[in-house]
Amino acid sequence: MRKAISGFTIVEILVTVSLIGILAALSIISYDSITASAHDSKRQASFSVIQDALESYFNKNGEYPSCSAMSQDSNTVATSVLSDIDATVLTSPSSASGTNSFASSCADLTQGSTSDYAYISDTSKYTLEYKKESTGDIVAIESQHAPTSTVADPTSAPSVSISYTN
Repeated sequence: MRKAISGFTIVEILVTVSLIGILAALSIISYDSITASAHDSKRQASFSVIQDALESYFNKNGEYPSCSAMSQDSNTVATSVLSDIDATVLTSPSSASGTNSFASSCADLTQGSTSDYAYISDTSKYTLEYKKESTGDIVAIESQHAPTSTVADPTSAPSVSISYTN
């Protein structure tokens, strides 16, 4: 009597290996998108902390820091300029640890900058920008204090006459 040998056919093995390959490819793609979303969330949280620190700086000094002040070493900016914030908030998730991501960009990110972060300021107002890793879109955050505007001389205003008739 012959004993039946059971096993997998070559077709079954090829189908199984193909399915494993497809699942591995999908998981790698998902991982990249999840990582990009996590980096974008970190950027958004960091910018909230930086914005609060900039507004505190404004309330204390009556102006916003200059771009050159924000471009210094991240520890210097964190302790001397923005009043003891954590220096890691100045570092983009894609930058080397401890690197101030504002150091290389005082220009608008739409101007072809390779930086992830930008700080544009004329000390009366500022714009913070970051590039979303997931979509490549640029997010801009404006200063909360509007620059003081000058009022026109009231003596040079045109006169208006109003008359009533019954």
